[in-house]
Amino acid sequence: MIANKTLITSILACLLVSPNLVFSDTCLTIKAEENSGLLIPGDANTCNQVRQTLKASGKFPTVFPAYQTPRLYPGICFVSSQEGIHATLGQREVLVQSISAWTIDYKPFLLAPYFGPEFTESMASVISQWTVTDVARNRVLGKVYTTDAINLNQFSELDVIVGGTDRFLGARGEARIDSLPNPDGTVNLLGINGSVCMH
Repeated sequence: MIANKTLITSILACLLVSPNLVFSDTCLTIKAEENSGLLIPGDANTCNQVRQTLKASGKFPTVFPAYQTPRLYPGICFVSSQEGIHATLGQREVLVQSISAWTIDYKPFLLAPYFGPEFTESMASVISQWTVTDVARNRVLGKVYTTDAINLNQFSELDVIVGGTDRFLGARGEARIDSLPNPDGTVNLLGINGSVCMH
């Protein structure tokens, strides 16, 4: 899932949907079922916007080192469809809008058609941002940031939460995301299972 997923799940934090929750060492579960969302590869303009948004977050200093070229593959990014990703956080329904970009930590075989035959590795590294909305209240809860490791042979990824904003400030946790690529380059999310902890 390439991207995003994927990562897509990351998301997680989302769980903090109640204004009455006390965010002190509170962990909640995030889940999504098959066909909960679709990831779409971005064009050049979209990927430039994704890159700028992720850089502006300040959550990925090793990917965006000062005065150096970002450690991202140009033109390789994913965004969730307009319908977003449907997930359950705790006992609540949330909608997640995802953007993600692939870092140069690996040379994944899926990128061989774009970058050359030396791209043979079965792993990919991704950074992601999730904008999380409480469906019942139609209210944006905040953003969650993740670093993702994707096994391209199994199309399974582990998203590690590295921070967040608003209700997800200081969030930590992780989520396992499974996906399935389509012939047109889009990616179906098959499931999300994880937790997010607030400190």
